[in-house]
Amino acid sequence: MSNTQGAASLNYLFNDPIVQHRIAQLKEVNPQVSDIVDDAGNQYVDIVLEGGGTLGMALLGYLYTLEQLNIRFLCIGGASAGAIAALLLAAGPIDEAKTEWIISKVANKDFYDFIDGDADARNFIDNLLKHRHDDPTVFDTLRRAWYFTCIIDNLSSNKKGLNPGKVFHDWVKELLAEKDITTYGQMRERRLQRPPGLRNRVTGEVIDDEFTEEYIELGIVAADITTETRVVFPRMAGIYYQHPDAANPADFVRASMSVPLFFRPFELSGIPAHDGQQDVWRTRCNFYGNIPEKVLFVDGGILSNFPIDIFHNYRKIPSSPTFGVKIGFDRTRCNDTHSFLDYIGAIFWSSAHSLDNEFIHRNPDFKQLVSFIDYNNKRFSWLDFSLDEDEKLELFKRGVETAAFFISNFDWEKYKHSRKIVAD
Repeated sequence: MSNTQGAASLNYLFNDPIVQHRIAQLKEVNPQVSDIVDDAGNQYVDIVLEGGGTLGMALLGYLYTLEQLNIRFLCIGGASAGAIAALLLAAGPIDEAKTEWIISKVANKDFYDFIDGDADARNFIDNLLKHRHDDPTVFDTLRRAWYFTCIIDNLSSNKKGLNPGKVFHDWVKELLAEKDITTYGQMRERRLQRPPGLRNRVTGEVIDDEFTEEYIELGIVAADITTETRVVFPRMAGIYYQHPDAANPADFVRASMSVPLFFRPFELSGIPAHDGQQDVWRTRCNFYGNIPEKVLFVDGGILSNFPIDIFHNYRKIPSSPTFGVKIGFDRTRCNDTHSFLDYIGAIFWSSAHSLDNEFIHRNPDFKQLVSFIDYNNKRFSWLDFSLDEDEKLELFKRGVETAAFFISNFDWEKYKHSRKIVAD
């Protein structure tokens, strides 16, 4: 796609009548969603984004809508595809609008580039996704079996996945480099640029001393399968990196998006083992074995696909809410287990959602903060890397519609009251 075609595509996206109408309606209402504001008229919230593979384009529609309403983000978290959006959203000062830049990169990117395995791997993936909703004939079954025999080498002990994931990793590094970020230390420094007049609108108190890394935390969830640990980067980076500030933040999201078998796991070696580090593993990870020489990470979504709990403080009434964005329905329908692929998917999603579902069950007030982006699951697959431009735009608009509905119905004062009851 040429730059001219890309620009035209994005103009159509942003100028779509539905998109413009929804945002215009919200601007007329000028909803109040937080007590944290700045001199530029921005309101600030925390946000957590669910993983959903290539369906993550819908997350960008949601985020774009919030930014158009001058809503900006303090703490930002996510897993898998949600981690990608979260990382790019964190690439700069917190008062800087970023979604148009992110969308320009994602909408004009051919996702199929990320399938960087050999020809056998691509043939296997193409065949698997093309007929995912079909009842396989005997011929289809035999053909899939043949393709599977061709990919055995990709699943060997030294590879453990169909795609190396290097193309994706390099792409994220390039995007961060556009923002002059090659290390986490640089990212943190930019995010710690406090917006002029950042304050609590109710009390008038200026946000000064409390404006720390924890106040604007980035939380990227990955699964350390070597020690069975849910890892939140960069919060836990010191456990795995000798010099966390020197790590490229692209590593965090590469670890988080490593769909098992589809992508090779992300590997880190040279794990710090200096004095006192054993105690860190025990207290932070509840791991009592010897410190591993290397660690393998896979998709954070297998443990916590919607890590809505990572910024939660049970003991206080928040001055800003933690919005959550999920892709799909919230346990309103049963998983389809008719075909073998559906059966495998049901196992995966049960693992991915159980921890997060339990948290929301224990904290029902969070249901006031969570949105669900509906999508046509007969048309879209979370592993479909061949999405065309029209499909990306449809997902984007579904995100816009969901954000508009949520913001129109969100009652910030009511939410604070419900949290007061819980805190008391």
